Amino acid sequence: SLFAVQFSITSPLLFSGIFHGEGLQGMWFLWAQFLIAGLVPFVFAPLWIKLNITTDNEFVMKRFSGKAASYLQLFRAVYVGLIICSLMLAFQVLAFVKFMQLFSNWSTVAIYITLIFSCIVLSFYNHFHSNLIVESLQAVLLFVCCAILLFYLDFNFGIDDSIIQLKSLHPQQITLFPKLSSSFFIFVVIQAFSVHMFDGSGVEAQRFFSNKSTKHVWKISVTSSILITVFNFFIFLILMVGWAQYPSPGSIDTESLLLFYLQQFSNGPMQAIIVVLFSLVFVSSFSG
Repeated sequence: SLFAVQFSITSPLLFSGIFHGEGLQGMWFLWAQFLIAGLVPFVFAPLWIKLNITTDNEFVMKRFSGKAASYLQLFRAVYVGLIICSLMLAFQVLAFVKFMQLFSNWSTVAIYITLIFSCIVLSFYNHFHSNLIVESLQAVLLFVCCAILLFYLDFNFGIDDSIIQLKSLHPQQITLFPKLSSSFFIFVVIQAFSVHMFDGSGVEAQRFFSNKSTKHVWKISVTSSILITVFNFFIFLILMVGWAQYPSPGSIDTESLLLFYLQQFSNGPMQAIIVVLFSLVFVSSFSG
């Protein structure tokens, strides 16, 4: 469940933009925060468990006191619930619309109407404890779809050959570590300590709160980190194979190149699997 809500449908598009612009080195813009975020379940989560709360907004009343705390809690509920969540949902919808425009014959209006109706239905069934079960099943289906797609790519295009071809054409794109400098280390430190989980908020903290054992918190944190790493690796394999096979895609923006590659790779049955894959990611993003 923690893995399912941490990975947004906008993440693959963001990865695509960074990878085509800066290569794997550019991904340190995102990876830096995990250097410190990894400490959260070991240092902060055991303290959160002792508070015996369910939602991250209750954390405000534990951290502050008096009328000011009540006003802050109300403000945060309105600000996060109406503004932040609405903006985040809008990003998810726009990303999924961009995906459906490439993988379906539906009109843009039909896609928006279907998504709005789906969001309304999902809202009525968006309960925390049921989400834990549903999101876990979604994560399993997600990896099944990924495994099928990975086998398909290797069988038809050869993943090893594609990586070797990309390395010969664009060696800088698959260089993992950036050039070390003082500015790089300063950036890593600032980016790492800006991680949002430090304030005890978000869907991650809510899932930590639901566990009453520090041992369980460590388990779910390590497991989700491993699953996210595997899924990120899967996305990068698609990007590397795609760039090797279609080095000149035309005037497509870099964020949409991942969708372009998937469209070129897919036939009838595989296209259905890709649609299921992105639909699962969208539902997980929404429920989170």
